[in-house]
Amino acid sequence: MFQLLLKNRTSTFFLIILLTHFVMFFFYQNKIYSTKHELVRLQEAVQRDEAERVRVREEIGNIQKDLKDKEKELQQALRYQRELRRVIESTPVPTPPPTPLPTPLPTSAPTPRPTPHPTPHPTPRPTPRPTMQPTPAPQPTPPPPRALSAIEERDMIAQWKRSVPDSRDARCRSLSYSSDLPTASVVFCFRNETDLLLGRSIHSVLDRTEPHLLKDIILVDDSNENSPHPSLLALPKVKYFRNNRVEGLMRSRSLGAEKATGDVVVILDSHVEVGHDWLRPILQRIKDDPTTCVLPVIDYIDDESLVYSRTDPVHTSFDIYLNFKWDSRPLRIGKVDPVTPFKTPGMPGGLLALNRQFFLKIGEYDPGMNIWGGENVEISLRLWMCGGSIVIVPCSRIGHVYRTHYKKYKNNFPYDFLGDVGTVVRKNRLRTAMVWMEPEYRKHFLKAEGLEGKSLPDYGDISSRVQLKKDLQCKDFHWFYTNIFPELQLQPQI
Repeated sequence: MFQLLLKNRTSTFFLIILLTHFVMFFFYQNKIYSTKHELVRLQEAVQRDEAERVRVREEIGNIQKDLKDKEKELQQALRYQRELRRVIESTPVPTPPPTPLPTPLPTSAPTPRPTPHPTPHPTPRPTPRPTMQPTPAPQPTPPPPRALSAIEERDMIAQWKRSVPDSRDARCRSLSYSSDLPTASVVFCFRNETDLLLGRSIHSVLDRTEPHLLKDIILVDDSNENSPHPSLLALPKVKYFRNNRVEGLMRSRSLGAEKATGDVVVILDSHVEVGHDWLRPILQRIKDDPTTCVLPVIDYIDDESLVYSRTDPVHTSFDIYLNFKWDSRPLRIGKVDPVTPFKTPGMPGGLLALNRQFFLKIGEYDPGMNIWGGENVEISLRLWMCGGSIVIVPCSRIGHVYRTHYKKYKNNFPYDFLGDVGTVVRKNRLRTAMVWMEPEYRKHFLKAEGLEGKSLPDYGDISSRVQLKKDLQCKDFHWFYTNIFPELQLQPQI
């Protein structure tokens, strides 16, 4: 065969050329295919980058729009403030007439004794409220506020009724709820609150709540030094109750729950603004499970500019000192979600909702706690251990004024603690530990507080709360630690 090829050199030459062309054809064909594949991949990457750039541009546009809206709100608030200050400064304050001097009595005539006036007795409370320290003396009824001019009244109402941004996830707006939701009573307990913040709290509830769902608004005046503005007390569905003496946050809120008539009691601080469609997600969850305590997501309102800002949902818990904390750790109890309700170990304390009958059944707030502080952890433990649960509903949002600059315009806390604030709160937390923690867990709290092996300070009579724990057949703290909050660090963090 090779001899034939050698004889026919022309055929051999053409055969070699043909084979070479075949090799080159397959090589370049593979090269072209690889190049096309790479081109398609690059085009897809460019499209993804373009979509990401569009998304970023839209997000930047939304942020810029929010900033402009907040700037307009701030400018409007400052304009109202300047106008109100101008009106107040230009309004003459009437000078009271001089008090006439008493006519001197004849020296021979005896001085008559004044006729004693009967002292009205305060309305008895449904149940006695034990205290751990001397109860403050009854406060005199405060004088009515100075009557406002028409311009002042108009400006005050304009500052009470303002819009807030819709900070919910967009998916919340498409959710549907039952048509037969329970009714709600909103309870505001306040002590020396400003009319501006109290007015915004009340008006936001009236303006952004379905009328057929709102049964009433309970105002519990904890013996304030000044009466709230009459315009607020004249608003529809508002019911006003005043304590004869300072009772503190816990007993005042329990009184509000007792006076409420709605199926659900919503307890709010007196310096909040509820968000868009805030109530229906809460009522739906309680309708589905009446033993659930529902918490909204708390947005941030600056205490100086009063600018409303969105916050992200996060777990709420506490530490071994029994102090509340925002907990960004992943917890076994449930995953944080921007739309779906999720369980959480504890609560902040200022914004919560429960079925009213269930709240009364489990003992309301501990009446032996004084003034403020520690009640949120106590009721968190009681809920979980006595058949309830705590759930955050992300589609319900409420803005809260955090008083980071409170001393700048008030000079003190709304409550007088009759001593050191730390002492009062510490007694409340010690009371919680003595009722709801077994000795093997309580020792960690006492060690953290520096009370291990020492005589304990007075924390009041806890026999009624221990009996309540038995009557409700509550689980122990070991169950709570094992099943609900195993992430609790028993050793104090230095």
